[in-house]
Amino acid sequence: AGIADALRMVSLARCGQGKLREAHQFAQDALANFKSSGDKSGEAKMTLALSEMAVKKPEMADACIKMAAEAQAMFKELGDKKMEGAAMLAAAEMHMAKKGDKKKGAEDATPIIGAAVALLNDLGDKRMEGKALHAMAKSKAVGGSMEAALRAGKEAQELFAGAGLRKLEASELDCLSAWYLEDDQAGAAVTAAEEALDIMLEESVFATPQEAAYLQTLVKAHLASKSYNAAYRAARDMLERFQEASDVKGEAACFSQISFIHQSRGAIVKAVRYAQKASEAFEEVGDTAGQGEALRALCRLYMQVGQPDKALKVVQEALNVFEELENVPEQAVTLMLRAEVFMFKGEVANALRCSTEARELYQDAKDPKGEASALLQLATAQSGTEELGRAVKLAEEAQVISNEIGDVYGEAAAYRVIGNVNMKREEFDAAMKAGQRALALYRDLGELREEELAVLIFCSNATLMDLMKKENSGKGSEKFYKSASEKSLKLAKEALSIAKKIDEPAHVGAAMFAIAQCQMVCVKGQEAIKAAEEGQKLLWESGDLRGEGGILLLLANIQLQIFRDYSKAKDAAEEGVWCFQQVGDARGEAQGWEVLDKIDHESGAQARAQQAMMMQQMAAQNQQVLMPLPQQGQGGDDMGDAAMPSAARPGYVPNAAKLDVTSGLAIEAVHKTIAEVAKGLIGIDEEIEVDMPLMEAGLTSNTAVLLRDSLMQQMPGISLPVTLTFDYPSIGSMGELVMENAQKAALKAAKKKQ
Repeated sequence: AGIADALRMVSLARCGQGKLREAHQFAQDALANFKSSGDKSGEAKMTLALSEMAVKKPEMADACIKMAAEAQAMFKELGDKKMEGAAMLAAAEMHMAKKGDKKKGAEDATPIIGAAVALLNDLGDKRMEGKALHAMAKSKAVGGSMEAALRAGKEAQELFAGAGLRKLEASELDCLSAWYLEDDQAGAAVTAAEEALDIMLEESVFATPQEAAYLQTLVKAHLASKSYNAAYRAARDMLERFQEASDVKGEAACFSQISFIHQSRGAIVKAVRYAQKASEAFEEVGDTAGQGEALRALCRLYMQVGQPDKALKVVQEALNVFEELENVPEQAVTLMLRAEVFMFKGEVANALRCSTEARELYQDAKDPKGEASALLQLATAQSGTEELGRAVKLAEEAQVISNEIGDVYGEAAAYRVIGNVNMKREEFDAAMKAGQRALALYRDLGELREEELAVLIFCSNATLMDLMKKENSGKGSEKFYKSASEKSLKLAKEALSIAKKIDEPAHVGAAMFAIAQCQMVCVKGQEAIKAAEEGQKLLWESGDLRGEGGILLLLANIQLQIFRDYSKAKDAAEEGVWCFQQVGDARGEAQGWEVLDKIDHESGAQARAQQAMMMQQMAAQNQQVLMPLPQQGQGGDDMGDAAMPSAARPGYVPNAAKLDVTSGLAIEAVHKTIAEVAKGLIGIDEEIEVDMPLMEAGLTSNTAVLLRDSLMQQMPGISLPVTLTFDYPSIGSMGELVMENAQKAALKAAKKKQ
């Protein structure tokens, strides 16, 4: 019996190291030997070992449940209640590990676990009884009954504590922490995770791999409590403990956690640095799987800071790692990440190729859930082409697969992609229906607030777009307009309510964005500005530059379309462009330039209209001045400069050539051009001091308008405000404005060439 127990432990240990084939072959050989020798106990234990290993291969669940049942029958015949209970727990574990409907798996496991608890309780084996209670807690958690899960978990923890099984107690506390997090009890999660680590510190002089896993739970709990500093301190303390033990693999795990903490608080540069350290440390100790995961994390960080070329390089390194390990599922995951990078770069053909390869790998592995996820990515990539109909079909295929295997979450994701593609097709009603189906599925699953929030915002947008489409085509009635706008706003407000419960600035900011859009469409300017400004502040606090860029462009449109405040609109649009530039979002930046072009065009049209009106007024004034007045004698034409209040005075011909703003400007040349044009309008041949207000030099309110137009002719591509002379009274201040706008014009020209 002792030999069989040892062989079972060896096979499970090899399985835990990722050596699945080796472990399986080892157990098969041992099983054959026990069968040939007629050792029923050894045969039963190795049969159980083979079933236990299948937790790593969920696609083999049914076969392994059968093996566990065979082992249970043999143990029962032998009268070995302890091992009979172990076989029952193995069968229950496989029911929960099965692919498809997880709740159904948990329901199937529950009666088996209940029988095991009763059997082991009668036996008086505290270790096995505690493990059975843990299995009960897990089944309740998978089934969504968090209160029952926590109750069973606490029973298991207390049982382990009473029996002096400290490490098992720590393990249960770690699980309890994770379940508290699922139940939105962040404070209790922190307490349980800290207790688990405290036990490990008491039990082990040196740091252990288990502590690294418990640290991960503690960090998640601290971050859920918004305790960034506490999370960082915990990770740093654990890092020092691993460094004292010269445990480089443990150090790598801590580096990964510190990177995650920095990423969560928006310190992306620091996050990148620690992710690089983690990758290097995993490579140093030969943990290629850990290195591959660290490289993928680094890839995502590079994407976040808008460095797709670096992201592409490290994700290729990760792919090489998993190809060397012959780990097909991880290869597929990495290929899908590579496709994301290509989509970010706008290389749709390469993205489609990677997603297709990932789908084929999932098909070879007989992993329908993975295949469905690859299909959704294919659909998303395809939506970047003109074949939007094919994109919808791919997403619909994913929805069917998810439905067949009982993957409700995956089915909801498929409906979201169907909705997104239909938005691009301008089939807004179909998009709305897909969004509603996704929302219903998420609500069936329960407590998926972030997903529910995203879909509510999507449905609000789809309703608005449908409204605008019907209005533009003349098909919208006043009743429809009122109904649709109210529905859109209601959805956005519902999203805001959920966002406030999540209590994340980025989520609340996104909901405020949706509300601001609704208010803008309803021409409620002040409400729209208030919502957009509040949303922008929250997105800035969260470090979401892409989201902030989007809401700044919305602010620009509100200022432009409702208030006609070109200055504020331009400021907001320029800030939005800057945000998109920081994250390398070329599409967002292009949208920003389009808004700026629109502002320039409309403000220019207004200025031209104002100028035309002024010229008409000036012409009327000149006609009055040129009429002979009764009081005047025959003294002739002695009206002087006063007779021409709105035209350039004669006496000086300006000497100024046009400036090429795209090749770079010198401030001296700009000052000279402004001075020459001003002198020509004033009619003087005297130098004007750079800091002297031009009104004091002789410029009038009428010639001020001509100055602005003349300068724009001399410096093509430079946009100047109608109120130029009033806002920038001197040559020096005008020069600074011209230099600033010249830089923007040059950048814009360069972007268009690309």
